[in-house]
Amino acid sequence: MLGATLADTWTVARAMALRAGGDPGYPGLSGPIELPAARQPRRIALLETPGWPEASAAAKPTSLLGVPSLLLPVFEDDGLPLGQQLVGFTDRDADVFSVARAIMALLAD
Repeated sequence: MLGATLADTWTVARAMALRAGGDPGYPGLSGPIELPAARQPRRIALLETPGWPEASAAAKPTSLLGVPSLLLPVFEDDGLPLGQQLVGFTDRDADVFSVARAIMALLAD
């Protein structure tokens, strides 16, 4: 799902989850109705494998794991956007948005 802002993305995702639910065995998106407050992460990890540059978006592990993830367009190289992917824990969707909100605020300064 694409959104112009984190708040838009969260609002649409929550509305979809409330109306349609998740896949069988999964409740859908979890967290409050409103965009969660910004929260600094306790630690950040970089996970990279030798085949990472060749992996397609469909092959990224977050979809296969069923964990929440966001791609933030926060960097640039030679005028082209580069994203930072945030990956959360199962049923902790709001936490990913909370950390994303803190990162976006930090980089906006």
